[in-house]
Amino acid sequence: MNKENHKIETVVSGYAMSEDVILRSKVHWWVNEDMDKLRTVSLANLRSLKIKLKEPINVFIEKKSSEIIINCLDLDLYGVGDTDQEAIKDLSESIEELYFILKKEGNSRLGPHMLNIWNFMKDRFIETNAVKSKRGRKSL
Repeated sequence: MNKENHKIETVVSGYAMSEDVILRSKVHWWVNEDMDKLRTVSLANLRSLKIKLKEPINVFIEKKSSEIIINCLDLDLYGVGDTDQEAIKDLSESIEELYFILKKEGNSRLGPHMLNIWNFMKDRFIETNAVKSKRGRKSL
């Protein structure tokens, strides 16, 4: 195994995911020729008024031409923006939307893959009672 392949294996295998997600992720990262632009970070704050994280989730941040892409393999979601902050905001909005869609659907209507994602979300997210005040700050 060459150095680049080892790097890809290390990045992907660092997460507890189903085998099919790992295989799809490997395909995605194998085609990425610019590994130097890929960073792994722990996201601890979604900047959401409706849900918050109980513990950080790992995401990959990648710069592609003029865009920043933040990919959360555990949730099969990504965010895009001109800056890291814009991409995080986009990902956070997608996470919040998915959370409430899966909650509404309930376990009996979800397929195996979405049920795995919902279980992951229930373990790591909590709903909040925060509302936005007139000054733009969160309050309970």
